[in-house]
Amino acid sequence: MEQARTLTNEEYIIELLEMLTQNQRKEDANLLYEICSHIESMESKLTAVEKELEQVTKQMNMMHGGGTVEKTKDTVTAVAGHLQEQSSKVKTQISQIKATILDTAKNIVEGVKQKGKEALYRVAEFAKIKEKMSSLRKKVESNIKDVNGTIDKITEFTSVVRTANQQVKNAARTLADKEEKDYSKQTGNTRMTELLTMPWRVQRGLLAGIDMHAESIIEAVEQLSKHVERKKDAEKGREEEMERVTGDVVDAPVVAEESVYGLDAFDAYVEKNGTEKLQERIKEGGGESKKR
Repeated sequence: MEQARTLTNEEYIIELLEMLTQNQRKEDANLLYEICSHIESMESKLTAVEKELEQVTKQMNMMHGGGTVEKTKDTVTAVAGHLQEQSSKVKTQISQIKATILDTAKNIVEGVKQKGKEALYRVAEFAKIKEKMSSLRKKVESNIKDVNGTIDKITEFTSVVRTANQQVKNAARTLADKEEKDYSKQTGNTRMTELLTMPWRVQRGLLAGIDMHAESIIEAVEQLSKHVERKKDAEKGREEEMERVTGDVVDAPVVAEESVYGLDAFDAYVEKNGTEKLQERIKEGGGESKKR
């Protein structure tokens, strides 16, 4: 079975990162790479958890014993199966977010090829995954609370069962004229608690990891959007300054009038002095020519 590509190895992601770097947008490239890396970490964590849950199921199938052991075995196996279903759902959500990132990268790359580097401002469109990540994070945080509550209930239940078993054993010792014994320090007494809470602790670790990566992705997306806005404002400021400087040059008064020659000089003289002055200049010129 061919392994799925990671985001940072996808063609359009690589091409977009190169475009950003080549156009002095290294900070944007770093943030995009960070987002993709967190997605990859989430996928990797889910794969590891699924393998661990498979091992839990195998271990449970190898257990043999009386009624209590069988009940424990059935409970843990059922919970492990439930967690595998939850992991599959989370993986589907992450795959959808991954597809959104890829589609956005593709559109930006094609936009740059068609319209130029101005299309790179569209990296702000990655902000669309923020809402999906926020939704995923709320579900994850809710699930963590549920898991913690389940672990507490299991711990309380096994503690009650353990205490009851100790009382039964000490009652038997009393009937046999033996002193009561403290069974609480025996390691075997915590085995049921560990077995029952194992899959829930696995899920808690999974959810905490996903929550951390989701939070980091949201922060990176927000930084990317803010940086794009700063970049736009800076570019706009430069354009306005260029227009102002150009306007000053165009509107500046002409100081070096002596540098105007030919027909331009003639038109300027007529406009300034009128034709009467010009006639006088012509007569003066004619007179001088005759004297010569």
